Amino acid sequence: SMKKEPEQIRQTAGLILKNNILDSYENMNPSVRNYIKLKVLQTVGDDSKQIRNTIGHIVTTAATKDQLKGWQPVLMKLLKMLDSPKYEHVDGSFRALSKICEDEADRLDSQELGRPLNQMIPKFISFFVHPKEEFRKYALGAVNHFVGQNMPQALRVNMKDYLKGLFILTRDSSIQIRKRVCQAFVALLEADVNSILPHMKQIIEYMLKATADSKEEVALEACEFWTLLCDAQ
Repeated sequence: SMKKEPEQIRQTAGLILKNNILDSYENMNPSVRNYIKLKVLQTVGDDSKQIRNTIGHIVTTAATKDQLKGWQPVLMKLLKMLDSPKYEHVDGSFRALSKICEDEADRLDSQELGRPLNQMIPKFISFFVHPKEEFRKYALGAVNHFVGQNMPQALRVNMKDYLKGLFILTRDSSIQIRKRVCQAFVALLEADVNSILPHMKQIIEYMLKATADSKEEVALEACEFWTLLCDAQ
């Protein structure tokens, strides 16, 4: 972690490590791989935002190389870190977990890993009402990666809470969050229309509002919903 070194040197060292993992992880001794996992957990909550971001990239690069084999304890520790009272720990953990969710969505639902999504998805949904915008954004983005044709059971059993959280976030002041809410409703309409049918009136009201949003990126995401809805008729 080289905490006494200047931030730029630490960040450069992290990027070199990430590139080494990309190029030669398969040839690394298992003890070296385990050492990387240990150091990742020690550094993921670093005081520096840049270092936390670099660690997030290292985590997902190594985890992907391992196809998540042997990463279940690390995932559980990162998940536990979300309960920390320290902002940096929660932020660092979210940076790492959200990148893993993006890159390894299918593998996270495997029996071999102990189905970590059963714990991850309800935990993420609980952050939809967090006072910090960045945590709400991470949480929503992470769950949205699992909305699709192969929706995991962990999301299906938490669908009621997910939808409840989405409706709370429709009133969010953040452009990025409102945009992700639109993306979620579009994905649900495409992948699992039955789950949203009872709420369609409320969703259509929000989408009408979103289509007229003064922020173009929100309005564009909302337009996708109407295209899909027309196709579904």
